[in-house]
Amino acid sequence: MVKSRYLILIPALILPLALPAVHTAASPPPDAGLVRPPSTQLTCPILPADNIWNTPVDTLPVHPNSAAYVNTIGANDNLHPDFGAGQWQGAPIGIPYVEVPGSQPKVSFSFTYADESNPGPYPIPPDAPIEGGPDSDGDRHVLVIDRDNCLLYELFYAWPQPG
Repeated sequence: MVKSRYLILIPALILPLALPAVHTAASPPPDAGLVRPPSTQLTCPILPADNIWNTPVDTLPVHPNSAAYVNTIGANDNLHPDFGAGQWQGAPIGIPYVEVPGSQPKVSFSFTYADESNPGPYPIPPDAPIEGGPDSDGDRHVLVIDRDNCLLYELFYAWPQPG
């Protein structure tokens, strides 16, 4: 086991779900451990095929109250998509993630609420991206996807430790 590299102050989650994996000719090798943008190619199911969230909505009729909903939000207001496109006040927007193979070395962690966290160790690479960047003072999520075992590891308020 590798020495702990993060101090986690809030519980961590390990979820049996997967996010898109990128495996294109232009991408680095799958084991490079690099942050990559999502693709449409899925290696694991996110939701069951019959789940309501898989319903295509682009061909459905517009809801009769649609204009009221839009006006309540603000028809002329800017949309604030928070899924990783660009920067805000000099820090990256959204929660980045990194994919790792099932063979990624695992590290142990210190938790403020250890009894509310999965005990680990976790397959977190030493250069895992942190929400808001390495100098952020916000939520500081770290997301790691084990693409071989279809597991998502989520850490909250993660701080890299020396060594």
